[in-house]
Amino acid sequence: NEEAYEMYQKSSELQSDNPLVNLVLAINTKEEGNIPGALEYYKKVADNEDIGSNYRAEAFTGISVILQSQGKYKEALEATTKAIGLDPTYSPAYGINSYNLLLNDDPSTAMQSAEKAIILNPRITINYLLAGDIARQTGNYNEALKYYNQASSALSSDNTILNRWRVNNLKG
Repeated sequence: NEEAYEMYQKSSELQSDNPLVNLVLAINTKEEGNIPGALEYYKKVADNEDIGSNYRAEAFTGISVILQSQGKYKEALEATTKAIGLDPTYSPAYGINSYNLLLNDDPSTAMQSAEKAIILNPRITINYLLAGDIARQTGNYNEALKYYNQASSALSSDNTILNRWRVNNLKG
């Protein structure tokens, strides 16, 4: 909500290096359509070597999503590669990486990355959807259907906060 967003902005002014505040501001700024502003917040976190690698991995993943939306597929793949290098247990990085690999014409490795994302956190719905998309785009329709069904089953237990909007909209 708007009041919470304003509080995060004030927090950012007081603690400009707080990674959590900057990540929330990046997400909110992106949702408002201010892509340059979102990149600025993500880069504040990604470039700060004095903070936890988990925050930096999340920031590089966010950067990757933006680069992907701009058609910069090679750069998007580089960003998720950095994210995975920083935190090899961060499931969303593998999920986004899988789609980056597909966009960079590497469907086999893309599916491996999607499956790794699912193994790391089987409760994240989007990872099943990405695996289904990869299977479908490579002509494996039965496998795609399997992943889409698993995505539907995972909706009720999706434990991600950032994907909550997408989950609610998928439920209809």
